[in-house]
Amino acid sequence: MRLNASHPILPANREEKEAKLKDFVAQDLARRGEGTASEQPAIYTVIARSPDSPVARVLHSLSAEIAAAGIEIRAIMFETEHNFEENIPALSLLDVTGVEARVMNDQRFAAAHEQLVLSSGRVWLGDCMRRDPTKRDAFEAYAVNNVVATGHASSSFTRLWAHAKPAKHVSGAAGLARDAMIASQSQPVREGGPVTRR
Repeated sequence: MRLNASHPILPANREEKEAKLKDFVAQDLARRGEGTASEQPAIYTVIARSPDSPVARVLHSLSAEIAAAGIEIRAIMFETEHNFEENIPALSLLDVTGVEARVMNDQRFAAAHEQLVLSSGRVWLGDCMRRDPTKRDAFEAYAVNNVVATGHASSSFTRLWAHAKPAKHVSGAAGLARDAMIASQSQPVREGGPVTRR
C-alpha cells in the first residue's frame, strides 16, 4: 500500500512517537468538535501489538476525550499482557469502559502491521506485530486525506476482527490489586461461593 505521508518517517523514541500520535488523534477530535468532520464514522479502530504499544497508550490517555466526543474504540491486540517492566500504567486501553477489544495471538498474523484509523482519510501505520513498536527504528507513517490508504486499513481491520476472539484481560499486578479492592468493597460472599468481579 502506498501512503502520502503527512509527516516525515523519521526514527523516534517512545516519548516522541506517543507525542506525535497524541497530536494526530487530538487534531481529529478538534476537527470533529468544530463540526468539520461531522460526517465521519463515530468509531476509531486500532490494531496494536500490546497494551504497551505507543498507539494503545495514546488512546488510553485520551479515552475520556474520545468518549466525550461520542466515539467508540474497537481494538485488536496481538498480546494482552504488558511487555515492559518500566513505567507500566496502572490500567491500559483494555481496562477502559466502552472499548471493545479482541485478541489475535495466532503467530500467522505476526506480519500484520499496527494501525489506527480515525476517519475516512486519516490513518497511521506502524511496524509489524513481530517488531517491538517502541524501538527507535520501528516503521511508522501518517496519512491525511488519503481515502485509499484508509480503505485498505479498514478492510484489514474488518478481516482480522472477524477472526479475533474477545479479550479477557487482567492487567498483571495492577489488575489483581484492583480486583482485590473491588472484592473487599463488595458484599460478603456466602460461604463456599466463588469470588468474582460481579
